Amino acid sequence: MLGSVARMSRLENVRETLRLALKELELTALAFAKPSWWTEVWERYVGSKLDFRTPVSVLIEKMSQAAVDGLKIWGGCRPFRTRRWRRQRKSNYC
Repeated sequence: MLGSVARMSRLENVRETLRLALKELELTALAFAKPSWWTEVWERYVGSKLDFRTPVSVLIEKMSQAAVDGLKIWGGCRPFRTRRWRRQRKSNYC
């Protein structure tokens, strides 16, 4: 049981990081079109929560999916990674 809680805790940390990144990106990217994957990823991290009774095999799948989604989100930050943009926003999220 404790091993499952520890795995879920790591997954929850990753999911919370992705959730916050999505929220920040939504605020900073209002002038830009959202990518095709946006709605699916938004629902996965902002619109849902994990259940502590989820089987370990599903938690492992969710961690793998979080890695893929993290790369998508990082790629979505690409337009905002310029010095000029960061100076204007005074933000280092991306």
